[in-house]
Parts: sequence; structure tokens; C-alpha cells
Amino acid sequence: MRPYPTSARSAAAAVPVPGLPGAAVVSVSLSAAIVLLPLPGASAVPRPVAAPAVAPQAAGTVEEWTPATDAPSGVSAELPGEAEEEKTSVPVGGETVSGRVYGVETGEAFVGFAVFDTPGTPRDLRASLKGFLDAYERESGETLRSTGVRTTTVDGRPALDARLSSSDDMAGATRFIGEDGHVVQAVTFGPEDNRKDLEALHRQLLAGIRLP
Repeated sequence: MRPYPTSARSAAAAVPVPGLPGAAVVSVSLSAAIVLLPLPGASAVPRPVAAPAVAPQAAGTVEEWTPATDAPSGVSAELPGEAEEEKTSVPVGGETVSGRVYGVETGEAFVGFAVFDTPGTPRDLRASLKGFLDAYERESGETLRSTGVRTTTVDGRPALDARLSSSDDMAGATRFIGEDGHVVQAVTFGPEDNRKDLEALHRQLLAGIRLP
């Protein structure tokens, strides 16, 4: 049996996703996990490569993809259904970082994105990924691993992609984007035996992200 967070809404609000094992954990982790640290010196940052083109439509999906816009940042993404904004705040280095989470549960996967306000300081996306993995373990009691981690760019912004797999047979993918004054995270997550469908959902999620 997969453990669940002790509270459906912690300091990081969870998107209600009854019926999908692990999805509530992911939505909590999505808003709790972004550990925001200053970027290291430029010499330590791997040279990014251009993001590959992604398919505009995931084969086999029947959900109606609907735009969701984060008004404070202007960041938007298409999600497989209507998503409500969930406000959250994360303690980072003695200060509180505010953000918004948008997520949809399709019955097969959790698909969502978060935008965190980080004015004035560039952020280390690898540290953000590590924070996300750590938060999943903290909230669920299970281990979340990343593979295939690579730097890229999205509309000229630095980005980091990773595949995800957990010790409770869940899987998916995530992308972090360093937007001006914000960090954006997109994530798709669901049962590991649906990885092919999850990858198609994630490609469509990434194709629908728009940065101002």
C-alpha cells in the first residue's frame, strides 16, 4: 500500500486528485519541492542545448486540453481539463517564496505545472530538481529517482529535463524552466506500467507551455 501525506493540504497546497494513487503526493511535492538556490558561477553551468521539437498532440489522448494561465507571471500551459489555481508558499533560506500550482488528474496521470516567484536572483535548476525528489520522499515515504537529466533551453531560458521513477511503481517526467523572476516546473506522473502514455502526455504538456 502506498503511503499518503498526513495532510491533504500542508504549507504547500495539494490539488485534489482522488482515485489516482500517488497523485496527491505529487501535487503536494510539486508545490513544496522547489528548493531555490543561487546559481553557481557560469563556468560550472553545463552548456545548454536547444530543446527538441515536441509533438503538438499526444496520440491516444481524448481529454480536451484547456489553457491555464498564471496571471502574476503570464506563464500559461495547456492541461487535459480545467485546473484551479492553488496558492502556496515555500520557506527558502529564511524567506517565504510564494507561488501557484495548477494540476489535473486524468484518471491515468497527474499533469500540472507550478510557478514560483523568485525576483532578483537566478536559480539553480539542478537544486530545484533535487528538492523535488527530496520532498516526494518526505511526503510519501517512498524514493523518487531522476534519470536522463539534461540541460536545455526553452525560448532562450535555461531549462532542465528529467525522467522520474519511484519505489512505489510510479513514473513520469519533469521540466524546470528559469523564467525571468520565476521558476516554472511542469510534471507528469502516474503508474509506471503506463510510461508510454505518460511520455506522450508530457510531450503535449511541454508543447503547450507559453512564456511571456
